[in-house]
Amino acid sequence: MPTIPLMLIGFCMGLLIDLFYDSLGMHAASAVFLGFIRNPWIKVNTPTGGYDDNVPPTFLNMGMGWFIFYSLPLLLLHHLLFFYIDSLGTELYMPVVIRVLSSTAFTFIVGAIVQALFYKKERVI
Repeated sequence: MPTIPLMLIGFCMGLLIDLFYDSLGMHAASAVFLGFIRNPWIKVNTPTGGYDDNVPPTFLNMGMGWFIFYSLPLLLLHHLLFFYIDSLGTELYMPVVIRVLSSTAFTFIVGAIVQALFYKKERVI
């Protein structure tokens, strides 16, 4: 998917979250940044033979190493930007780092569990 539509989708999703949480654009900014950085990160993360068009890139289909290398840096960047905007220099450095790391770890674990429970492994034909 091209970068501009991803950024627009991220903005709309982030804005919806901001409306319900009254967070003044923090989610929208983080989601737009994630939409901007996703395609270059996929190019870096592409396997040697490329991706198979018939198989969705999930935890079960691509393996744990690919899932960690793909999702963990994106989650870390998203949470880093979100909590940096949240604090805007008013807090100490370490509480922000602790929040970023703990939130990234929790989100990664929940994402892995959801994919393991609700997605089925696709067979390549």
